[in-house]
Amino acid sequence: MLTKMKKNLYYTLVFVFTHVITSTSFSKDSTSTIFPNATVGLAIGLNSFSNIKTHQGFNHNYSYTKIGLRCGIDLSYSFSKRSTITTGLFYFNVAYKADYVWITSQPNDPNIPIHTEVKINYIDIPLIYNFNIIARDKIVVYSASGIISSLKISTTGLTTYGDFSVRKFESLNSYIPSLQLGVGLRYNFNRYVGIKIEPYYRLFLKGFDTIMAKSPRAINGTLSIVGRLNWK
Repeated sequence: MLTKMKKNLYYTLVFVFTHVITSTSFSKDSTSTIFPNATVGLAIGLNSFSNIKTHQGFNHNYSYTKIGLRCGIDLSYSFSKRSTITTGLFYFNVAYKADYVWITSQPNDPNIPIHTEVKINYIDIPLIYNFNIIARDKIVVYSASGIISSLKISTTGLTTYGDFSVRKFESLNSYIPSLQLGVGLRYNFNRYVGIKIEPYYRLFLKGFDTIMAKSPRAINGTLSIVGRLNWK
């Protein structure tokens, strides 16, 4: 049931993006100078994860070992005074340890992990629709919802297997889609440079590893310095 709901939400967001792009691209409403057509920003933030769920039928215990970091380049394009699409390229990481509890007739199986401690590094490519609820010269308050694609780039850490050998953990997902829902506040110092703060909730559509059958969730927050690409 939850998987079906995730798919429906995913397809709904894709439809919303398509509708916004096609409906605003041909709009005669020009963007004012305080709402530039394109901005670029440097962003940094933290990820606080909650409750990595265990595999159904087993009592696996996951816990995070530290707060994650997220930083990168933020790119935005305004179609109108109210509508903006944001993308970019971000680095983020997650670190956790897991104690696996299996029901098996071969407790010393060399292919079954019993404990792992791992740090995973990803590249995030977001596609976010921002709707400006309050749009003034100095202050903009907006909602932010969309899809994030995460690509695994590297891992560190080791896993103990059933035969007590210690090896690299091979059961990690290389691609993880997730959904974002949040709000943001942008303050414009002038018509060229601004700062924005954006807390948001993130739901991953599958686990970081293949044993993690249910979705991780996270509360995130980013701080960005943004500037116009066109200074005319």
